[in-house]
Amino acid sequence: EELKEEVARTACTAASLHQQREKTTAVSQQLAEINLEAKKSAVEVNRLVLENSQLQRQLQSERTSVLRHQQLVEDARASTRISNDELHLLKKELDKMRKKENQFNRDLLMLKRENAVASGRIQMSEDKVKKTGQDLQHNEQIIASLEKNWS
Repeated sequence: EELKEEVARTACTAASLHQQREKTTAVSQQLAEINLEAKKSAVEVNRLVLENSQLQRQLQSERTSVLRHQQLVEDARASTRISNDELHLLKKELDKMRKKENQFNRDLLMLKRENAVASGRIQMSEDKVKKTGQDLQHNEQIIASLEKNWS
């Protein structure tokens, strides 16, 4: 009966290990998605910085004509403000994503630790089952020997 209980516990622990592996896989996938989004955001930030630089160069070259330049300067400033606002928002999003990435890394580390503990428990359970089986076999041999001696 102990053997049955131990086998049941081993099965339960194995199921738990399987769930932990699934969670680890899901967290890894989410982390990869966050990394991809962070890279996309970084590319977008670079694009906006380049766009901002281009607008500044255009502003310098267009200053020769005052009437035209006044409108162009105002447009470039408006565009720059928008770009800076977008840049600021993207930086905030990037910071949020980095925080999420850090949390996912912590969660992944915790899951790996839990997985290691569960694996250790499974190994101990398997060792107990093996030992119990060996003890049972040894006891059966002793009984068979005693029965042989009594006959």
